[in-house]
Amino acid sequence: MICIGVSTMVLGWMMGQDAEASVTPYETTSAGANDDLIRIHVIANSDSDGDQALKLKVRDAVLAELATRLEGVTTVEAAEAVVTDALNGLQQRSAQVIADQGYAYGVRAELGRFAFPGKSYGNLYLPAGEYKALRIVIGEGKGKNYWCLLFPNLCYTIWEFQGGGGGDGGGGGGADGGAGPVNRS
Repeated sequence: MICIGVSTMVLGWMMGQDAEASVTPYETTSAGANDDLIRIHVIANSDSDGDQALKLKVRDAVLAELATRLEGVTTVEAAEAVVTDALNGLQQRSAQVIADQGYAYGVRAELGRFAFPGKSYGNLYLPAGEYKALRIVIGEGKGKNYWCLLFPNLCYTIWEFQGGGGGDGGGGGGADGGAGPVNRS
C-alpha cells in the first residue's frame, strides 16, 4: 500500500503535478512503524570534489546492482533478505568502483538500524528516528552523504526518471543534484 502511494506521489511530484489528494504523508505513530522501510545511505570519505563524485559512482553501482534484485519485491522482509544476501557483493562492487577510479579507500557495506533526521520527499514526510538502512561507508566516512528510500523504491523511481544513474542525478544527496538531503551522519 505504501509502495503504491509513494510511487504515485513521487511520479506526480517529479512531473510537476500535485500528488493525489488521497496520498498522505507517511507517519510513524507507533513503535516499530519505521520497520516497513529500508533506506540507503552512502557516506563519502570527505567533502572534496573527487570524493563526492566517487560517492555518486558508488551509489549508482549499488542501485544498479540492487535494481533487478528488488524488482517485484513487495514486502520489507523480502527486501531485507535481498539486501542481506547481496551485502558481500555490494561491498565488493563498491570496492571495484573505488579502485577503478584510482582510489585506495576501504569500503564497508552494512545493514542495520541507524538514526536519520526528518526529511520530506514531496508530500511524503519521514520523521527523525531510527530506520533500517543499507549503509555504504567509503574510506573515513567523514564527507557529505546521500540517502533516500531503497524500499519502497523511491530511489529507483527518481533515479530511473533522471536517466538511470551517472552524473549527479538520483534520489537523494541535496547538493549532489538529487532530491534528498545532505547531512552529516
